[in-house]
Amino acid sequence: MDRIQLKTFQPLTRVRTLEATGELRGSWAQILSVSYDPAYRDMVSEMARAGIDCAGNPPIWAWYGPLALIDATMLLNEEYDLPKGYATITFTAPRDLVLLSEYGPWCEALFPYRPWRAPTPPLIPDPAVQLQATLPVIRASWVSDITELPTSGFDELDMEQPV
Repeated sequence: MDRIQLKTFQPLTRVRTLEATGELRGSWAQILSVSYDPAYRDMVSEMARAGIDCAGNPPIWAWYGPLALIDATMLLNEEYDLPKGYATITFTAPRDLVLLSEYGPWCEALFPYRPWRAPTPPLIPDPAVQLQATLPVIRASWVSDITELPTSGFDELDMEQPV
């Protein structure tokens, strides 16, 4: 089976869920804003079109390719989110459970919401290019590393540091 290495930023509470239950699935309660629901449902539809079943849940977001601390601070607020405790989970997932797409067009669909479609044909991973990856589940058996992210002092840290 073809596999792909990915990383995801998750709250430490979700890391504990992964460790306790052996898997992590997307949760509608974790969506940052109700206004994002239509776009997330589009992503679930696109994943279904690609043969990936999310079982009624939103996908888990992950990243393929180079990832640095600055990426975490761009996705998660340094003053509100990161001080609560987050970690980078590195894992290798079955390729057939992963939809790769570009983050820019996805964000354009969110603000304001516009229907979004996954790229056709599917994107081919290039280790030098960062892509967003969505998948229905992360299993503990796929995980190779969990590293906590800093919770403060961001103005003193090397933001290009790989995570």
